[in-house]
Amino acid sequence: AFCHCGLIHAEITEGLREIEMDAFSRCTSLVSVKLPSSLKDVGIESFEGCEKLNEIRLPDTIESIEEGAFGDCNLLNFRIPPSLGNDIDISIMGGNTSLVSLELPETVERLEDKYRGIVNRIEDTAEYTVLGSLRNIAVPSNCIVTIEITRKSKDLRVAFPEGDNDTITEALQHRFDNLPIHKICYYQSYSDNETTMQSLKREITPWTSKF
Repeated sequence: AFCHCGLIHAEITEGLREIEMDAFSRCTSLVSVKLPSSLKDVGIESFEGCEKLNEIRLPDTIESIEEGAFGDCNLLNFRIPPSLGNDIDISIMGGNTSLVSLELPETVERLEDKYRGIVNRIEDTAEYTVLGSLRNIAVPSNCIVTIEITRKSKDLRVAFPEGDNDTITEALQHRFDNLPIHKICYYQSYSDNETTMQSLKREITPWTSKF
């Protein structure tokens, strides 16, 4: 619909439920998009190649995001809505080499890369940088990580120069152990203030009882 357009800003009004394949792909001037709370599905490569797009706010109503939906953008931070389910495919933001922070809900049980070399992409998945400059991530303790973090993120390789994939994954899973305030602050965006405060009190009580 808007593929290769010179759009700079896009605001999608309430009521829209689906953005289909390639809808805004290769809009290389696009810098901002406002998505409605009614949105349920984001299609394959729908914003792929929007190289000036460095921020996207996904509503908690989203139920599915297809492969490469935000691939090859310039996103700095990416937040996975809890409504997306327990299995997360990181290829939805593949090729964001500037990506610094990835927020995962605590409900995530599996983190994987389903990239299969779709439209206009290179074929060798080993060379497709999915996590870019990622260095701010906490992996839920029960989450199974099938991606090769040591290959996907150069910054994490610097932080863990001697670590293999399992070592780094375990470190990220226990990043907030015994640090309740930091843990709650990281995940607070998934709950209202009252729920956040209740969680904070629940976390602090056993922590302080150790001293």
